[in-house]
Amino acid sequence: MSRYLVALDGSEGSRAAADAVRRIAAKDSDVVLFSALHVPTEIPERSGKSVPWRWPGNPEPGPGPRLVENRAQAMDRLREETLTRLQTLAADLRAEGFRATADMSFGEAVDEILRAAERHNADVVVVATHGHTGLRATVLGSVASELIRARRFPVLVAPLHAR
Repeated sequence: MSRYLVALDGSEGSRAAADAVRRIAAKDSDVVLFSALHVPTEIPERSGKSVPWRWPGNPEPGPGPRLVENRAQAMDRLREETLTRLQTLAADLRAEGFRATADMSFGEAVDEILRAAERHNADVVVVATHGHTGLRATVLGSVASELIRARRFPVLVAPLHAR
């Protein structure tokens, strides 16, 4: 039986990774849903207030525009929202017969995914591709590409629009 670490970034596209596990894994497989989040930053304005922080993968300010008083509050809120989202998906997977859990950490995506894969003894890391090609993919790189280059775990890359 395999243990899958499914890396999710909060985007709708990243759910393709969870859908891939649904299709290929045995129903009693261990599935760890994982998100690595950037540490939110404050940008003080001249008025002394902070401008809204940005949710990774979302061009609009956080889940609903809000001002953040300090980094600790932003991290607590982000942690709570992310774990709620992951735990909801984990509950859906458990209802389908998988042994699913949720985990998250703050830091750079590739480093945190690799640490989580080690911590959870993953056999396979599952990610979704956002479909960037050409110059954009070259300049931006991708988490999937970096995980593959790291050569520490087998990586299953689920296409954004899997059939």
